[in-house]
Amino acid sequence: MGKILFYPATAIIFLIFQVVVCKELKIYNVCPDLFLLGTIYFALKHGSVTGMNFGFFSGLLRDAFLIGPFGANALVKTLIGFIVGLFQKKIYEDNIVAQAGIVFLFCFLYYWSILFLQFIFGRVYYARPFFHSLVFASYNGIIAPAIFIVFKFWEKKNVAEYGKFSGKKIT
Repeated sequence: MGKILFYPATAIIFLIFQVVVCKELKIYNVCPDLFLLGTIYFALKHGSVTGMNFGFFSGLLRDAFLIGPFGANALVKTLIGFIVGLFQKKIYEDNIVAQAGIVFLFCFLYYWSILFLQFIFGRVYYARPFFHSLVFASYNGIIAPAIFIVFKFWEKKNVAEYGKFSGKKIT
């Protein structure tokens, strides 16, 4: 039962942090995207299937609270989870330069993918998309190593053999 409850609980906690805390951390009207960071983290750590599942579920949660084409975040985050998961064995997961680089690249691609989908559906909200995409990707890339440490601790504490979501009694 361990991971069955862990990922939905994690996504809901990310939603709470995204709505409450991340608004206070804005730089140039850009806040970190915990859902995207979580998708990248889980894909790097556990592979494409986990990355896709977390990306889809967290994308749907994000779509439920955003203005824009419904399902766009779920689609793009699912694809990112799949692609990043392909790098699972090729990138050392504790290398902070690799983490920052992967996050920067995929945040940049995520931003432009969402912008493209918004353009197709006639809803573009950004006045300076290139500057905004660089700030978004850089901000998430810079904080990614610290956030990944928190994610690793959260996962280890809750999914380990005797974690909260494992179904076994903690001794």
